[in-house]
Amino acid sequence: MEKFSRGVHYVQTASEGRRRAKKRVVRAKDLKWEENMQGRNAYIIDSITGVNSKNLAMFIREIPPGAATGVHHHNFEAVGYVLEGRGHDIHDGRSVSWAKGDGLYIPPLVEHQHVNDDSKRSAWLLFITNWPLLSHLGITTFVQSAAAPHETRGKRGRNARRRAPRAVRAAH
Repeated sequence: MEKFSRGVHYVQTASEGRRRAKKRVVRAKDLKWEENMQGRNAYIIDSITGVNSKNLAMFIREIPPGAATGVHHHNFEAVGYVLEGRGHDIHDGRSVSWAKGDGLYIPPLVEHQHVNDDSKRSAWLLFITNWPLLSHLGITTFVQSAAAPHETRGKRGRNARRRAPRAVRAAH
């Protein structure tokens, strides 16, 4: 197999890219948090953190108590894991409930929104997407249909806790 792979340019390129990939770990202390209409996000495996993955990206999203993301769809797949909290997604008008420990699948081109059903605690979701692959191919689409609902954006009760799950606390 090694002899075969030496003669195939794309296998050689992939092997060289693998050897050149210097950054293999993104430290929690180095995460950069940003707020946008989808919530509060920290990109982990992404070109902005110096990890040049051509296939996958990973990020954490905080959805504040009682808040929701904007309605959107994209042509890439996304999988999520609920680190903390409870809520529901709306996929093409259908509600799908989730809670801590659940996994989510968002198929391509499904209009969706993530909603935190807890009025006192943030929901924390870890997402992995294949958007870099589609971006690398020049075919990524992301369409924002509606901003986050004004009445729930950033809403916090008097006793609201903004405490990251133990796994991400150092980065928060």
